[in-house]
Amino acid sequence: MSAATTPPSTVGVSIATGVLKFLDSLAWVVTGGPLKRRKPVDADMNSEVVGEENGDAIRMRTGCKDFKLECDWAPGSKTLLDLVESSVGQYPDMKALGVREYKGKEDVGQRFPVSVFGPTTWTTYKELGFNYRAFGAFLRSIGNKPQPHTKDFDHDLLGEYSIVIFEDTCDMWIT
Repeated sequence: MSAATTPPSTVGVSIATGVLKFLDSLAWVVTGGPLKRRKPVDADMNSEVVGEENGDAIRMRTGCKDFKLECDWAPGSKTLLDLVESSVGQYPDMKALGVREYKGKEDVGQRFPVSVFGPTTWTTYKELGFNYRAFGAFLRSIGNKPQPHTKDFDHDLLGEYSIVIFEDTCDMWIT
């Protein structure tokens, strides 16, 4: 075989590649390619003017205005606490929260040391229920009162105290 001739297998691959490119282009043209029709705007996801500031309209998204929390596994739940209580009642012996003890860093020859953790220690839903009730009882014992139920959390929080804890790395703060 001379240097100028092409092996038959290469010719077959070239033909197959050309056929696939043609079919791909044909599918792109048939389906509309970049000319696809834009989806209609959902009327429920529009916004409405709620005020004006310095001549500019202040708009509010109204798509979720009438949103109602619905949960398949906890029907009738209206709050996050309702969901947790439902899970505590339905799955008392199942694992709810897992925590791994941080052991430190270990140099394994990579650019940065690797974090080392111990085995996972699990809290069951029953223990979770006990912990959050104990935490709530403590808050009540030092004089806190429950917030009245409201629909507008930004303006209608009328209770004497508000507590917000932001911590996602410790199971104790979830209760």
